[in-house]
Amino acid sequence: GQTQTQTNPGSVITVRTDVLALSIEESTGNIISAKLLAYPESLDNQAPIQLFNTKDNARYVAESTLTGQNDAPIIFTAN
Repeated sequence: GQTQTQTNPGSVITVRTDVLALSIEESTGNIISAKLLAYPESLDNQAPIQLFNTKDNARYVAESTLTGQNDAPIIFTAN
């Protein structure tokens, strides 16, 4: 499949393939949203299953703690 990547306001990078949609914090590398696009939540709700999210009542994220030389944070940029 094809992969699309874009930088959004608020320093979040969105990566979307035919199977998965990810939102990644640019400053930390944390995955803050992940959706399985081909799998609905239920027979009644066709929205894709969301694995990670930042909702206050159910916060699930994948933290990366990415650092560079001398423990400096790694900054991701898209051209």
